[in-house]
Amino acid sequence: LGAILMYRDSILIFSIPQSGSDTGRIVSFADTIAGYHTYFIRAADTETPMHTSNPTPAVMAYGGLSVGQYRENFDSTLSGILPGGTWATTTWICRSGPRCYSDSRNGTDSAHASASFLLPPIVLGRHAFLQFSHMAILAPGDYARIEISTDNRLTFRILTYFTSASHPGWQDGSADPGDWFTEVLDLSDQASDTVTIRFHLTK
Repeated sequence: LGAILMYRDSILIFSIPQSGSDTGRIVSFADTIAGYHTYFIRAADTETPMHTSNPTPAVMAYGGLSVGQYRENFDSTLSGILPGGTWATTTWICRSGPRCYSDSRNGTDSAHASASFLLPPIVLGRHAFLQFSHMAILAPGDYARIEISTDNRLTFRILTYFTSASHPGWQDGSADPGDWFTEVLDLSDQASDTVTIRFHLTK
């Protein structure tokens, strides 16, 4: 064994030389490139030309951890958000500013399967809270869930959820400017934890 090669998003980012005395040694790596990335490693020998092993299974992690505060108005580049399904920015009927975030960018409930997006991980302060404005124009039986993970996204628990019956203005199935509501969730019980928030639409 000559080196361990580490890849971010399938691009080699550094090589760690290895020797017999390194057996069992733990090596840590702190990535400062903000955003969600996939990582894997290969083992390389000392021959010329070099031979490498098959890659390890890829894992997802986040570079550039936020501490204490995170804000997002969806008007700039969303480098820290990991979208899933049909979630994307839209200019349709936004609460404030030119853009907002939606799984149904033309204002109708998406017929696709469940979809979610992740906010960047953050180390919470003593009086932490989550504040967001939203409208949940959902089909009967659909849920908009706000979830939290404290174990690097291995598991999530539900903080709260919304349906079309949560606010009177949502029950007509039509998105209107007056359908926006602001919610505040107390996260003080997670003070000092590193958490990830997930907005999850289930159908």
